[in-house]
Formats: sequence, C-alpha cells, structure tokens
Amino acid sequence: MILGNGIDIVSVKRIEEMLKKNPRVLNRILSPGEIEYCRAKKRLAEHAAGRIALKEAIYKALKDKGITLLWKDMDIESGGSSPFLSKKCPAYRKLKEKNISFSFSISHERDFAVASAVFWEAE
Repeated sequence: MILGNGIDIVSVKRIEEMLKKNPRVLNRILSPGEIEYCRAKKRLAEHAAGRIALKEAIYKALKDKGITLLWKDMDIESGGSSPFLSKKCPAYRKLKEKNISFSFSISHERDFAVASAVFWEAE
C-alpha cells in the first residue's frame, strides 16, 4: 500500500544566489557526502538543487503520516539508475524500522531541478 508520494521543484538560480550570498549555506542543508558529490560536478548549484528538491519531496510525502525526517538526517547517494538513502543515515534506519520501502527520482537541467519520492509498506 502506498503511504505517501511527494514531489518538489527547485530553481537552480535560487540556489546559485544563495551560494553567492553565503558559500557555506549547503552545510546547513546537505550532508558532507552530498556536498562532496555536488562539488565534484561541473554545475554544483544544479546538483545541489536536485538534492534539496528530493529532501523536500521526502518531507512532503511523509509529513501527514506521522513520520518526520530532518533534512540533516537524510544522506542522498547516487549510483545506478536512481538516487537512494545511505544505509548509514538516521532517515534510512528510521524507515527500515517502520518497514517502509521507497523509490526516488531526481531530474535537472540548467534552470530547474525536480524530484519525487514514493513510500510504501514493505511486504
């Protein structure tokens, strides 16, 4: 049974402006691993926007289900065909304790990043 579905879109320009004002702003939003991943990319703001959109999509999908995951408790990794939560992060452990499975997607281009998160009861 589907527990929640969230989607979010983030302006890459907004992230670029945030970074110009305060280059350390990502430290409040992303995990060290996420920051390292984004900094290794040619367009840091575009990849950061994708991570931010996914964290907000996760929050939206679960907020009415009594499950609160803090952004700093989420560590989004990439590999294969879709992003996933690091097995070491608190958010992953909390979802597994509740027997919840999930699937994520991020897409971005120069102006916008969009992400979706779907959660369901594992069988």
